[in-house]
Amino acid sequence: MSSDNLWLISHRNEAKTNDRAKHRELTRKIKKLFTDRKVSPEEIAEQLGIPPSRARNWYFRYTRITALDLMRLGRKFAFVREYVVAVMAPTQDQGSGR
Repeated sequence: MSSDNLWLISHRNEAKTNDRAKHRELTRKIKKLFTDRKVSPEEIAEQLGIPPSRARNWYFRYTRITALDLMRLGRKFAFVREYVVAVMAPTQDQGSGR
């Protein structure tokens, strides 16, 4: 799916601009984790059982990772899971204030 279509979908669903920017930044950082470890998109696609074209889209283009793919990445790759948990830990502390 193209970045333009994702942009249109997010606006139709009234997603916040800040959330989209955070998602884009998360995708970039996860891609950097894979490039530092020299893991190719084809290897990722094989591990996750997704089409190689989908892995290449977020690996080489500015298409953001879907939530399902992020969950699959966290399950198959420990370094991604550790990174996402570290990023999410400060936001969980804010909680509902009970």
